[in-house]
Amino acid sequence: MRRAVTAFRNRAEAANSLDFLRSSLPAVREELEAAENELNQYQIGAESVDISAEAEMLLTQMVELETRISEREMERASIAQRFQPTHPRFQAWQTQMTDLRQRRGRLEQQVAALPRTQQDLVRLQRSVKVSNEIYLQMLSRIQQLEVAKAGTLGSVRIIDGAVTNTVAPVS
Repeated sequence: MRRAVTAFRNRAEAANSLDFLRSSLPAVREELEAAENELNQYQIGAESVDISAEAEMLLTQMVELETRISEREMERASIAQRFQPTHPRFQAWQTQMTDLRQRRGRLEQQVAALPRTQQDLVRLQRSVKVSNEIYLQMLSRIQQLEVAKAGTLGSVRIIDGAVTNTVAPVS
């Protein structure tokens, strides 16, 4: 009985998460396309297609950091559903987010020290890469949830327990 209830909850959580991701996916795709268009327009206008090694390193670090931040943001909904803000797991999430945001601030300061065209190019490329990573994460998560939803039990309930007749057994 307990396993059926847990399976039902898991199925419901998967369905809710799928609905959320599917409704958010078009907006993320639009952001990705807008970021790509903005980068292309900037490169055409500035006649710039290459960034320095330092800017490339900062870009890679920023994309990785932004990806981790977006992963944590997606976790927030499930953590907030299950835990109160005073719970250690919720507080650990908040501490991680604070640390990630501080690291992002330090990287943004390093980018600010670059020449203006490099700053713009890094900002635009970061936007494209981060949007692409988020989009791909969401697609992956949708596939995982669809598999989880398909693999869980249906909404079955036990109404009455089985009755055994030991006096006149059935063949």
